[in-house]
Amino acid sequence: MEWREQTDYRRIENSKEESSIGEHGVKCLYTKAGSVIAKMDELRNRGVGYDIIGVTESWENSEIYDAELQIPGYHMFRVDRRTTTRGGRVILYVYKSIDVVQLDLFDTIEFSDCVFCMLSLSGSKLIVGVCYRSLTSTTENEEALITLFNTVTKYVEKQDCVIMGDFNLPNVDFESFTVQGNQISTDTTFNK
Repeated sequence: MEWREQTDYRRIENSKEESSIGEHGVKCLYTKAGSVIAKMDELRNRGVGYDIIGVTESWENSEIYDAELQIPGYHMFRVDRRTTTRGGRVILYVYKSIDVVQLDLFDTIEFSDCVFCMLSLSGSKLIVGVCYRSLTSTTENEEALITLFNTVTKYVEKQDCVIMGDFNLPNVDFESFTVQGNQISTDTTFNK
């Protein structure tokens, strides 16, 4: 699995002592799994000490029970793909001491490989999402993803938001928010 971590998202004080949220912020771990079920032991071990764990390309389906994907001490929010094709799917894990609720207001948008939750952290709210965009994404799926992000942007206007994921946009530099190459491309549309 490919691992990326963000260890100091923001400084938040939290009154719940059992959480690792404190002066060092929210610890996030993101991975692109490529079939997480075969790698659950590795994920459980690697995820120790993180507040939020985002997984894309988990490849889970309705035949895989929640118990098989559960990480002790975490809430789990999974989204199985609506189609039977292999690939995609996402899971978001949130440390149990954090108050969290899944946001279903984005469910009407036709972009299916995503899950969003709202975390309550010492009087502030944090929206966390995990998304996966396939390399073979259709025009309709592209439009649905843009609609999703526009909706999220309006919703989180006065809140902080973290979106983790694999967007398969090799020409986008997510640190500088620039696009290399063709200015009329999916990468450019996404970066707006």
